[in-house]
Order: sequence, then structure tokens, then C-alpha cells
Amino acid sequence: MDFSKSDKLILTTIKNDTTTFSNVLKKNKGKWLYVDFWASWCIPCRETMPASVKLNEELKNENIAFIYIGLNDNKENWKNALQSNGISTSQNYFTENGNISKVVEELGINTIPHYIIYNPMGELVNGYANRPGKGAKEQLKKLMTSK
Repeated sequence: MDFSKSDKLILTTIKNDTTTFSNVLKKNKGKWLYVDFWASWCIPCRETMPASVKLNEELKNENIAFIYIGLNDNKENWKNALQSNGISTSQNYFTENGNISKVVEELGINTIPHYIIYNPMGELVNGYANRPGKGAKEQLKKLMTSK
């Protein structure tokens, strides 16, 4: 058995297409990214989703993408939660190797929900971003307007 940590965070989409976290960042280069690490079993994660949907709607005319990454979850439960949370039309990914990925470790994700923000150059600008409904909009607006 290989117990070494992986340099990649392997993700799959709702359609079972496989990609990596770094490819998701590349695909969205040129946009601000608000990344939400969550799980279907996580009550605080689920309770924050309505505020996240509202935030996504309020910022829809901005140069920002909302990315939802299911971490340490059951794939069927995750798929069902996408629908019930109202985020099924957003960029959603299921983590296949979160427990052995150095990426999760390097991003400092010890608990969920966990939010991070990348700037349009693909640089992590906030590894511990505010929650939707708890200062995230103000934080994002401030970052997007400061040069």
C-alpha cells in the first residue's frame, strides 16, 4: 500500500468527469474565485448554503466564480445535496482523495465549511475567508475593488 501524500487533489464532476484542483484554478483564471469546501453531512455547511446562493446571485454581474467542493463525503449524498441546496448549476466537484492530498493540508483545511478566495491571477489571497452571510460579500467587494 502507498501511504504517501498526493500532490494532486483529484476531483470529479456531477457527470463523473475527472479533473484536478489545479486544473479548476487554471480553467477559471481571469476571475475571482470563492471556493467553498463542504459536505452533505455537515450541518453548518448546509445551513450556510442559502446565504451562499444569495451571495452568488448578488455578485452574478461581477467577475467571480463560485466553486463548491465536496470533501470527505459520500458521492450519492453529495449529488442529492447539490439539488436540495440549490447549487446544482454552479461549479461543483467531489473530492476523490481529500484524505491523502497535500493540497488540502497545504490550504489549511482542518474543518468544514472552509472558504478560500483566489484573485484573477490564480493567487490565493485569503485562505480563511468569511462565510456567506457573515461578511463574505464585504470581503469579496473590498478585494475586488482594491488594486
